[in-house]
Amino acid sequence: MSRSVTINQTCGTNGVLLKTLARPAPLEALPNIFEYQDYRKFLREVIGARRKNRGGYSIADFAKALGFSSHAGLAMVLNGQRELRSPYVEACIRSLKLSLRQQLYFEAMIRADRLSAAKRRALLQEIDSHSATWEPPATQDGIRLIDFFLVQQILSLCRGYVSIDKIISQFRYGVEKKTIQGALDWMIDKKYAERSPQGYRINKSILMVQDEKPNASGKQFHKDCMTLAHSALDTDALENREFQTYLVTVDSRKIPEMKKWIKKLVLEAIAEFETELDGDTVVQMHFNLFEASNRMGAGQRDQLMESEASL
Repeated sequence: MSRSVTINQTCGTNGVLLKTLARPAPLEALPNIFEYQDYRKFLREVIGARRKNRGGYSIADFAKALGFSSHAGLAMVLNGQRELRSPYVEACIRSLKLSLRQQLYFEAMIRADRLSAAKRRALLQEIDSHSATWEPPATQDGIRLIDFFLVQQILSLCRGYVSIDKIISQFRYGVEKKTIQGALDWMIDKKYAERSPQGYRINKSILMVQDEKPNASGKQFHKDCMTLAHSALDTDALENREFQTYLVTVDSRKIPEMKKWIKKLVLEAIAEFETELDGDTVVQMHFNLFEASNRMGAGQRDQLMESEASL
Protein backbone atom coordinates (compact mmCIF):
# COMPACT_ATOMS: atom_id res chain seq x y z
CA MET A 1 0.00 0.00 0.00
CA SER A 2 3.00 2.29 0.39
CA ARG A 3 3.61 4.65 -2.49
CA SER A 4 6.89 4.74 -4.41
CA VAL A 5 8.48 7.53 -6.40
CA THR A 6 10.12 7.08 -9.81
CA ILE A 7 12.22 9.91 -11.25
CA ASN A 8 12.93 10.13 -14.99
CA GLN A 9 16.03 11.96 -16.16
CA THR A 10 17.59 12.59 -19.60
CA CYS A 11 21.36 12.32 -19.63
CA GLY A 12 24.04 12.97 -22.29
CA THR A 13 23.79 13.72 -26.02
CA ASN A 14 22.20 10.38 -26.79
CA GLY A 15 19.20 11.27 -24.69
CA VAL A 16 19.37 8.02 -22.70
CA LEU A 17 16.43 7.73 -20.33
CA LEU A 18 17.54 6.80 -16.83
CA LYS A 19 15.15 5.52 -14.20
CA THR A 20 16.23 5.62 -10.61
CA LEU A 21 15.29 2.80 -8.34
CA ALA A 22 11.88 3.14 -6.74
CA ARG A 23 12.18 4.82 -3.35
CA PRO A 24 9.69 3.75 -0.69
CA ALA A 25 7.66 6.50 0.88
CA PRO A 26 8.64 7.38 4.46
CA LEU A 27 6.90 5.58 7.31
CA GLU A 28 3.57 7.04 8.25
CA ALA A 29 3.53 9.41 11.20
CA LEU A 30 1.68 7.82 14.14
CA PRO A 31 0.58 9.48 17.39
CA ASN A 32 3.34 9.96 19.97
CA ILE A 33 2.95 7.03 22.34
CA PHE A 34 4.54 8.93 25.25
CA GLU A 35 1.63 11.39 25.29
CA TYR A 36 -0.78 8.63 26.38
CA GLN A 37 -1.53 6.89 29.66
CA ASP A 38 -4.23 4.65 28.17
CA TYR A 39 -3.12 2.12 25.56
CA ARG A 40 -6.70 1.74 24.27
CA LYS A 41 -6.93 5.44 23.44
CA PHE A 42 -3.52 5.21 21.76
CA LEU A 43 -4.66 2.30 19.57
CA ARG A 44 -7.92 4.04 18.67
CA GLU A 45 -6.02 7.13 17.54
CA VAL A 46 -3.50 4.97 15.64
CA ILE A 47 -6.40 3.51 13.68
CA GLY A 48 -7.72 7.02 13.07
CA ALA A 49 -4.31 8.22 11.88
CA ARG A 50 -3.96 5.27 9.51
CA ARG A 51 -7.46 5.83 8.20
CA LYS A 52 -6.50 9.41 7.43
CA ASN A 53 -3.14 8.50 5.86
CA ARG A 54 -4.25 5.49 3.84
CA GLY A 55 -7.92 6.09 3.22
CA GLY A 56 -10.47 3.38 3.87
CA TYR A 57 -8.39 1.84 6.70
CA SER A 58 -10.61 0.30 9.35
CA ILE A 59 -10.58 -1.48 12.67
CA ALA A 60 -11.06 -4.72 10.74
CA ASP A 61 -7.78 -4.11 8.87
CA PHE A 62 -5.93 -3.54 12.13
CA ALA A 63 -7.57 -6.58 13.74
CA LYS A 64 -6.45 -8.73 10.81
CA ALA A 65 -2.88 -7.43 11.13
CA LEU A 66 -2.90 -8.46 14.81
CA GLY A 67 -4.21 -11.95 14.08
CA PHE A 68 -7.75 -11.59 15.46
CA SER A 69 -10.24 -13.94 13.81
CA SER A 70 -12.64 -11.02 13.52
CA HIS A 71 -12.66 -7.32 14.31
CA ALA A 72 -15.07 -7.98 17.20
CA GLY A 73 -12.23 -9.14 19.47
CA LEU A 74 -10.22 -5.97 18.93
CA ALA A 75 -13.37 -3.88 19.30
CA MET A 76 -13.89 -5.42 22.75
CA VAL A 77 -10.30 -4.51 23.67
CA LEU A 78 -10.73 -0.91 22.51
CA ASN A 79 -14.01 -0.61 24.44
CA GLY A 80 -12.49 -1.93 27.67
CA GLN A 81 -14.40 -5.22 27.72
CA ARG A 82 -11.24 -7.36 27.59
CA GLU A 83 -7.47 -7.00 27.86
CA LEU A 84 -4.98 -7.11 25.01
CA ARG A 85 -2.91 -10.22 25.70
CA SER A 86 -0.17 -12.30 24.13
CA PRO A 87 0.30 -13.12 21.24
CA TYR A 88 -1.67 -10.05 20.14
CA VAL A 89 0.64 -7.78 22.18
CA GLU A 90 3.67 -9.01 20.23
CA ALA A 91 1.78 -8.69 16.92
CA CYS A 92 0.75 -5.16 17.86
CA ILE A 93 4.37 -4.21 18.60
CA ARG A 94 5.42 -5.55 15.20
CA SER A 95 2.55 -3.89 13.36
CA LEU A 96 3.24 -0.50 14.94
CA LYS A 97 7.03 -0.88 14.47
CA LEU A 98 7.61 0.23 18.06
CA SER A 99 11.15 0.93 19.23
CA LEU A 100 12.43 -0.77 22.37
CA ARG A 101 11.58 2.21 24.59
CA GLN A 102 8.14 2.55 22.99
CA GLN A 103 7.60 -1.20 23.38
CA LEU A 104 8.36 -1.08 27.11
CA TYR A 105 6.05 1.89 27.50
CA PHE A 106 3.26 0.15 25.59
CA GLU A 107 3.55 -3.05 27.64
CA ALA A 108 3.62 -1.02 30.85
CA MET A 109 0.43 0.80 29.86
CA ILE A 110 -1.27 -2.57 29.48
CA ARG A 111 -0.10 -3.74 32.91
CA ALA A 112 -0.94 -0.35 34.42
CA ASP A 113 -4.65 -1.01 33.96
CA ARG A 114 -4.42 -3.24 37.04
CA LEU A 115 -2.68 -0.57 39.14
CA SER A 116 -3.94 2.46 41.02
CA ALA A 117 -3.85 5.85 39.30
CA ALA A 118 -0.91 7.01 41.43
CA LYS A 119 1.06 3.82 40.80
CA ARG A 120 0.31 4.06 37.09
CA ARG A 121 1.57 7.63 36.88
CA ALA A 122 4.74 6.72 38.76
CA LEU A 123 5.37 3.73 36.51
CA LEU A 124 4.84 5.61 33.28
CA GLN A 125 6.95 8.51 34.49
CA GLU A 126 9.79 6.11 35.29
CA ILE A 127 9.69 4.54 31.85
CA ASP A 128 9.42 7.89 30.12
CA SER A 129 12.41 9.38 31.92
CA HIS A 130 14.51 6.19 32.00
CA SER A 131 16.08 7.57 35.15
CA ALA A 132 19.62 6.48 35.96
CA THR A 133 19.02 7.20 39.67
CA TRP A 134 16.44 4.45 40.14
CA GLU A 135 17.08 1.99 42.95
CA PRO A 136 15.47 -1.45 43.17
CA PRO A 137 13.19 -2.11 46.15
CA ALA A 138 14.75 -3.59 49.27
CA THR A 139 13.71 -6.92 50.76
CA GLN A 140 13.34 -7.83 54.42
CA ASP A 141 16.20 -10.32 54.29
CA GLY A 142 18.11 -12.39 51.80
CA ILE A 143 19.01 -11.15 48.33
CA ARG A 144 17.05 -8.87 46.03
CA LEU A 145 15.68 -10.79 43.09
CA ILE A 146 16.77 -8.18 40.58
CA ASP A 147 20.38 -8.35 41.88
CA PHE A 148 20.40 -12.12 41.73
CA PHE A 149 18.91 -12.29 38.27
CA LEU A 150 21.28 -9.73 36.78
CA VAL A 151 24.24 -11.64 38.21
CA GLN A 152 22.93 -14.82 36.61
CA GLN A 153 22.27 -13.04 33.32
CA ILE A 154 25.71 -11.39 33.17
CA LEU A 155 27.42 -14.72 33.85
CA SER A 156 25.40 -16.33 31.06
CA LEU A 157 26.31 -13.57 28.60
CA CYS A 158 30.00 -13.65 29.46
CA ARG A 159 30.31 -17.43 29.04
CA GLY A 160 33.74 -17.66 30.72
CA TYR A 161 35.01 -16.92 34.22
CA VAL A 162 34.15 -13.37 35.31
CA SER A 163 35.56 -11.39 38.22
CA ILE A 164 33.19 -9.88 40.75
CA ASP A 165 34.39 -6.39 39.77
CA LYS A 166 33.48 -7.15 36.15
CA ILE A 167 30.00 -8.21 37.23
CA ILE A 168 29.51 -5.02 39.26
CA SER A 169 30.61 -2.90 36.29
CA GLN A 170 27.61 -4.17 34.30
CA PHE A 171 25.07 -2.72 36.75
CA ARG A 172 23.58 0.66 35.85
CA TYR A 173 22.52 1.30 39.45
CA GLY A 174 24.71 1.41 42.52
CA VAL A 175 25.30 -1.98 44.11
CA GLU A 176 27.64 -3.02 46.93
CA LYS A 177 30.20 -5.76 46.51
CA LYS A 178 28.78 -7.72 49.47
CA THR A 179 25.37 -7.71 47.76
CA ILE A 180 26.78 -9.34 44.64
CA GLN A 181 28.86 -11.69 46.76
CA GLY A 182 25.69 -12.81 48.53
CA ALA A 183 23.97 -13.61 45.25
CA LEU A 184 27.04 -15.51 44.01
CA ASP A 185 27.33 -17.47 47.27
CA TRP A 186 23.69 -18.50 47.00
CA MET A 187 24.19 -19.67 43.40
CA ILE A 188 27.31 -21.63 44.36
CA ASP A 189 25.52 -23.21 47.33
CA LYS A 190 22.77 -24.34 44.94
CA LYS A 191 25.41 -25.54 42.43
CA TYR A 192 24.17 -23.06 39.82
CA ALA A 193 27.58 -21.38 39.60
CA GLU A 194 31.18 -22.34 40.22
CA ARG A 195 34.18 -20.43 41.53
CA SER A 196 37.86 -20.44 40.59
CA PRO A 197 40.84 -18.09 41.07
CA GLN A 198 39.82 -16.47 37.76
CA GLY A 199 36.34 -15.59 39.01
CA TYR A 200 32.85 -17.04 38.63
CA ARG A 201 30.89 -18.73 35.86
CA ILE A 202 27.63 -20.60 35.34
CA ASN A 203 27.98 -24.28 36.23
CA LYS A 204 28.83 -26.11 33.03
CA SER A 205 26.66 -29.08 34.02
CA ILE A 206 23.65 -26.76 33.84
CA LEU A 207 24.56 -24.29 31.14
CA MET A 208 24.61 -26.93 28.41
CA VAL A 209 25.12 -25.94 24.81
CA GLN A 210 24.54 -28.27 21.89
CA ASP A 211 28.18 -29.19 21.34
CA GLU A 212 28.96 -29.93 24.99
CA LYS A 213 29.02 -33.48 26.33
CA PRO A 214 29.06 -33.35 30.12
CA ASN A 215 29.86 -36.39 32.23
CA ALA A 216 27.20 -38.74 33.60
CA SER A 217 26.76 -36.87 36.89
CA GLY A 218 26.43 -33.60 34.99
CA LYS A 219 23.76 -35.09 32.74
CA GLN A 220 21.82 -36.38 35.75
CA PHE A 221 22.06 -33.02 37.49
CA HIS A 222 20.80 -31.31 34.35
CA LYS A 223 17.96 -33.85 34.05
CA ASP A 224 16.93 -33.23 37.67
CA CYS A 225 16.90 -29.47 37.02
CA MET A 226 14.68 -29.98 34.00
CA THR A 227 12.27 -32.11 36.03
CA LEU A 228 12.06 -29.39 38.67
CA ALA A 229 11.64 -26.78 35.95
CA HIS A 230 8.66 -28.60 34.45
CA SER A 231 7.09 -28.78 37.90
CA ALA A 232 7.66 -25.05 38.43
CA LEU A 233 6.14 -24.25 35.06
CA ASP A 234 3.03 -26.25 35.90
CA THR A 235 2.46 -24.40 39.18
CA ASP A 236 3.83 -20.98 38.25
CA ALA A 237 1.74 -18.14 39.61
CA LEU A 238 3.51 -15.53 37.49
CA GLU A 239 2.27 -14.83 33.99
CA ASN A 240 4.26 -16.24 31.08
CA ARG A 241 4.28 -12.78 29.51
CA GLU A 242 6.07 -11.42 32.57
CA PHE A 243 8.78 -14.03 32.12
CA GLN A 244 9.31 -12.97 28.54
CA THR A 245 10.73 -9.88 30.21
CA TYR A 246 13.38 -11.99 31.91
CA LEU A 247 14.27 -14.08 28.88
CA VAL A 248 14.91 -11.35 26.32
CA THR A 249 18.68 -11.78 26.34
CA VAL A 250 18.94 -15.56 26.61
CA ASP A 251 21.61 -16.77 24.19
CA SER A 252 19.93 -18.50 21.24
CA ARG A 253 22.74 -21.05 21.08
CA LYS A 254 21.61 -22.67 24.28
CA ILE A 255 19.23 -25.60 24.21
CA PRO A 256 15.52 -24.70 24.61
CA GLU A 257 15.38 -26.24 28.08
CA MET A 258 17.70 -23.47 29.25
CA LYS A 259 14.76 -21.08 29.32
CA LYS A 260 12.86 -23.44 31.60
CA TRP A 261 15.89 -23.71 33.88
CA ILE A 262 16.12 -19.93 34.15
CA LYS A 263 12.45 -19.77 35.01
CA LYS A 264 12.91 -22.41 37.67
CA LEU A 265 15.93 -20.54 39.01
CA VAL A 266 13.98 -17.31 39.39
CA LEU A 267 10.99 -19.06 40.93
CA GLU A 268 13.24 -20.70 43.49
CA ALA A 269 14.76 -17.34 44.40
CA ILE A 270 11.28 -15.86 44.79
CA ALA A 271 10.17 -18.75 47.00
CA GLU A 272 13.26 -18.76 49.21
CA PHE A 273 13.52 -15.04 49.79
CA GLU A 274 9.79 -14.22 49.49
CA THR A 275 10.62 -11.49 47.01
CA GLU A 276 7.65 -9.80 45.37
CA LEU A 277 7.91 -8.25 41.93
CA ASP A 278 5.96 -5.07 41.34
CA GLY A 279 5.52 -3.32 38.01
CA ASP A 280 8.43 -0.93 38.60
CA THR A 281 10.83 -3.79 39.26
CA VAL A 282 9.74 -5.75 36.20
CA VAL A 283 10.15 -2.77 33.90
CA GLN A 284 13.49 -1.74 35.37
CA MET A 285 14.72 -5.32 35.12
CA HIS A 286 13.82 -5.19 31.45
CA PHE A 287 15.90 -2.04 31.04
CA ASN A 288 18.84 -3.57 32.86
CA LEU A 289 18.80 -6.78 30.85
CA PHE A 290 18.89 -4.94 27.57
CA GLU A 291 21.60 -2.65 28.87
CA ALA A 292 23.69 -5.59 30.10
CA SER A 293 23.25 -7.27 26.74
CA ASN A 294 24.17 -4.13 24.82
CA ARG A 295 27.24 -3.49 26.94
CA MET A 296 28.38 -7.03 26.38
CA GLY A 297 28.68 -6.29 22.67
CA ALA A 298 31.09 -7.71 20.14
CA GLY A 299 34.06 -5.71 21.42
CA GLN A 300 33.69 -6.81 25.02
CA ARG A 301 33.03 -10.41 23.98
CA ASP A 302 36.28 -10.37 22.00
CA GLN A 303 38.15 -9.00 25.00
CA LEU A 304 36.73 -11.72 27.22
CA MET A 305 37.67 -14.38 24.70
CA GLU A 306 41.22 -13.03 24.56
CA SER A 307 41.51 -12.95 28.34
CA GLU A 308 40.24 -16.55 28.55
CA ALA A 309 42.76 -17.67 25.93
CA SER A 310 45.62 -16.09 27.88
CA LEU A 311 44.76 -17.94 31.09
